[in-house]
Amino acid sequence: MADKVCPDCGQDDTLVVTHEEEKWLHGFGDDQVELRAVVPVYSCKDEECGHRYTNHEAFKIQRDVVRAHYDQLGFSDRTLYPWP
Repeated sequence: MADKVCPDCGQDDTLVVTHEEEKWLHGFGDDQVELRAVVPVYSCKDEECGHRYTNHEAFKIQRDVVRAHYDQLGFSDRTLYPWP
């Protein structure tokens, strides 16, 4: 972890990282599926603050899960993805 300063309260050396499962619905109507990913979650140890957040690392993991889902459906052509 590069930065240990809480972005909410500004205290130094208060951030801890845990890995938690996130679930979200992807798609529309009858094609909607629940996808899951284990992502890093940053939390401030200060009890008064308690700020929690995810960052670009979680986004990349979620993006990879969506890509894998499309690959399973046979859409492995990367031109179909709106992201790199």
